[in-house]
Amino acid sequence: MSSVGFGMAIGVEQVSQAKEVGFKSIINICLDYQAESDMSKEAALLGVGYISLPIEELNVNIAHEFSNYFNFVEKPVLILGKTGEQAIDLHFLAMQLDLLD
Repeated sequence: MSSVGFGMAIGVEQVSQAKEVGFKSIINICLDYQAESDMSKEAALLGVGYISLPIEELNVNIAHEFSNYFNFVEKPVLILGKTGEQAIDLHFLAMQLDLLD
């Protein structure tokens, strides 16, 4: 398994599926604040690291904040965005800025 995976928003019930396929951490960049608490609780129950970093648009400051989390979470990590493309774009921007270990 790669050390990073990308996906679109998932529901609480899919956190266990992410764990089953081997992800040890989730970084959620979606703006869905309502489901946030439930997702965080489910991840904690399953022993999956969970970070919420809701973003509206990509920029250098967000890339720096993202890299601070990404560099320290247990891998493999699943990055979730409104679309999978949003998650990929954030990771790519952080790579281009040479922020990722």
